[in-house]
Amino acid sequence: MPSVGVLEELIEESFTSAFNHHAAGRLDAAEEDYRLILAMEEHHAPAQHYLGVLLHQCGRHEEGLALMHEAARSTPPDADWCNDLGNVLFACGRFDEASLAYGQALALRPDDAQLWTNLGATRRAQQQLQPAIDACEQALMRNPDFLPALHHLAEIYTQLGDRMQSSRYQCLAFVLPPHEGKSRELLAI
Repeated sequence: MPSVGVLEELIEESFTSAFNHHAAGRLDAAEEDYRLILAMEEHHAPAQHYLGVLLHQCGRHEEGLALMHEAARSTPPDADWCNDLGNVLFACGRFDEASLAYGQALALRPDDAQLWTNLGATRRAQQQLQPAIDACEQALMRNPDFLPALHHLAEIYTQLGDRMQSSRYQCLAFVLPPHEGKSRELLAI
């Protein structure tokens, strides 16, 4: 059996390899490395979390969510991990749980426009349109040029039948860079 220092180094190298494979889309190799880590250290929270994300990507949603929840229970709260969990729950149509996960992420990082937009998208999926608008406006308070929030607001106002507000947000999103491929006439309008 390797010494503790050697084992920690092997786990760290394996995690770096797994994460790099995962980021490059080599999911089979990443899963193999994540599972190797968990064989060496059963409750390695980062390996559990990212293996959970990977399993979701492979269509094994419940297995992935179980690992992500287990990782979250064993470490201090992390805004990125809460966001990842919210994204997986959202993709699974579990909007109430996704809202809770995004809320936890926002408690840790309240100035993150992406988190506010994710919460807005979840509220919209729940047909809670005013809370969706409020969340997207919070995103724009933090980043006035945040395209995803602008697009969500345009869609929400279209859904509400408010063509003027929808057009306003569509135009705001349209005039933001990059301008390549956009007609000069429409940009001027």
